[in-house]
Amino acid sequence: MAVMRTAAVSAWSGAAVVAVLLINAADAFVVNTAAVGAGSRAGAYPSWAQARLAGPASRSNSEARRVRQGSCNLGMKMEVGPGSYVALVTPMTLDGMIDEEALRGLLRWHVDSGTDGIVALGTTGEASVLSTAERQLVLDITVEEVGGKVPVVAGTSSVNPHVVIEQSEQAAERGADAVLVVTPAYVKPSQQGLVKFYSMVADQGALPVVLYNVPGRTAVDMGTAAIAELAKNPRIVGLKDATGDLSRIGELKAACPEGFLFYSGDDATGMEYCLGGGDGLISVTADVAPREMSELVRACRSGDREAAESINSKVIQLHSKLFVQGNPVTVKYALARMGRLTDMLRVPLVPMEGQYRDEVDRALESAGLLLPQQSGL
Repeated sequence: MAVMRTAAVSAWSGAAVVAVLLINAADAFVVNTAAVGAGSRAGAYPSWAQARLAGPASRSNSEARRVRQGSCNLGMKMEVGPGSYVALVTPMTLDGMIDEEALRGLLRWHVDSGTDGIVALGTTGEASVLSTAERQLVLDITVEEVGGKVPVVAGTSSVNPHVVIEQSEQAAERGADAVLVVTPAYVKPSQQGLVKFYSMVADQGALPVVLYNVPGRTAVDMGTAAIAELAKNPRIVGLKDATGDLSRIGELKAACPEGFLFYSGDDATGMEYCLGGGDGLISVTADVAPREMSELVRACRSGDREAAESINSKVIQLHSKLFVQGNPVTVKYALARMGRLTDMLRVPLVPMEGQYRDEVDRALESAGLLLPQQSGL
């Protein structure tokens, strides 16, 4: 366990903010320049990447995944599979830098607690406000601590597919096993545009791709037909479905090939999603309750509704209260209350406002993660 730190509200100096903005701008220019000049790389990948999923419908999920994911020519990669994957936060020091010690402590805790995979540099990891060097540092530490123990999935999202491809290559070189790519935000592409975007990213990128559909953040909703079309590509191995719409899982399962993975990205509906055929979670609740979420997924996948409901009842308040002031603001506060990191964030995000703290404390206490004397209630 990481040494308890004092959760504090501290603002960056104006100079630090300007420095980070300049670093990000320079990094974006370098990545775009390198990516645009790279051209098509389709011929640079091993034969498995050009194959198409084939075989009888009776093929097991694990066999189908092996056909889909193959092995990467950048070294042995772990197979992305079912289970509880944590949407990992990025710990920061009080002066706004990456807290390497706290990050290592979190990663060890997750492995010890049964977390099945790590998703670094996603929404919860504040990847959009990290420089290229900082993203690489987070990924390097993650691979050092858990590589070969559980799969490492790196967020490599951008509106620009060339940037996604370049970041995916960097992630592969640093030891990641797959990438998570969100639908392009703000530009509102058509369904055909989404298919073209993801096909380009998958065919020219260096790692298996997990699609990420979160219309509440991106203002674009990827439909079943587009997902089913993309699922035919053996380099696209799964979907993080953060719509919270439980009616979709049955339709998606019927439309997509055997072995294509479905992860709930909505903790509040995650149990029912998995009981309805989903393969697992990419979870924010798992940031604070990794063992419980891992046990929940196992119970769901074994079809034990009674056990799943019992486990879920312990953490059900967390599913909503960890979002009372958005993510990752609230979950960082919760982890700070548990003594695992500070609640520091990067602007434009700021630490959680005081009026929400009692709600979160009570949710932590109800899950057995915070003693009454710690919460002050």
